[in-house]
Amino acid sequence: RRNTRDNFDAKRIKHDRKRFCTEWTKHDGILARSDGGWVVAPLSKGKSLVTYRVDIETGMMIPQFVVDKVTQGSLPDLFAALRKRLKA
Repeated sequence: RRNTRDNFDAKRIKHDRKRFCTEWTKHDGILARSDGGWVVAPLSKGKSLVTYRVDIETGMMIPQFVVDKVTQGSLPDLFAALRKRLKA
């Protein structure tokens, strides 16, 4: 897999430590557009709610069900990496 972090311009990534959120926008590269982010909301001792949002435009004639499958397929890896990092 490619390291997608290398494809983002750091100026387009915003971290807000007070609100526990990260947002990004990317309008070049393999995708025509990718906007998204996540928010971590503390719930109770040792538990948090993570809300992840992504909106992509491929810029190609790809059926939406294929885009959805690829996007949803990457979510388990994303959350496993996030969980690992939060526990470190």
